[in-house]
Amino acid sequence: MIMQKFLFLFDIDGTILNMKRGLALDLFANMIEELFGVRLKPEDMPSFHGQTDLQILYDTADRAGIAHRDLDAKLEIIWDYLESGFNDLVNPDTISLLPGIEELILKLNNSGDVFLSLLTGNFERNAKLKLKVHGLDRYFSAGAFGNDNKSRNELPMIAIRRANIMSDSVFDVSNTLIIGDTARDIECAKVNGIKSVSVATGGVSSDKLLSHSPSLHFEDFSDTDLVIGSMLNVLNGNM
Repeated sequence: MIMQKFLFLFDIDGTILNMKRGLALDLFANMIEELFGVRLKPEDMPSFHGQTDLQILYDTADRAGIAHRDLDAKLEIIWDYLESGFNDLVNPDTISLLPGIEELILKLNNSGDVFLSLLTGNFERNAKLKLKVHGLDRYFSAGAFGNDNKSRNELPMIAIRRANIMSDSVFDVSNTLIIGDTARDIECAKVNGIKSVSVATGGVSSDKLLSHSPSLHFEDFSDTDLVIGSMLNVLNGNM
């Protein structure tokens, strides 16, 4: 097995792909109604932006008056329900890849220097469903997911441990890069001492993202050679 030098942890929604707006919110609302008998209006649902699915569930439960212990008791049923729902929803008409991302992932995968992994708020089964729509699931063999911990800040170290198990490399905070489209991606990198790349493809403006001081920032990933060169320069301490 090739010894990779760097670990790249990719967010999914807003970074790799976009899902048609409103579908996930409706699915979560329907799940709460069917399993707990409480119907929330769209405006009463919490923000999903940058959140883990587990945190979204707890926030939704709070708004619906559902005790966390009652939610926890049904977590496996909830994940099964959501997986079934997303399986019906995700397809090329509802999932679109963001500019340059397919070429970027392919070049990184072929470079021999980078181990590709995930750091996403999606629960694991849904992450794989979304990536599979355009055949990108085969590039990601490890990661940390929205069912691992409700706090995104806890996910980087989980992802690093799993990447080390899956590869012959030794990854730590010094040779890892977190790539995402929200301030929460930048924050979870900072609190773990990891460098970050932000991208303005998920609905958060460049000005807003830059105000959180990522290590690198791009409008999108369309210039893949520039993006890769800049990422490697940051990790090599040249920027």
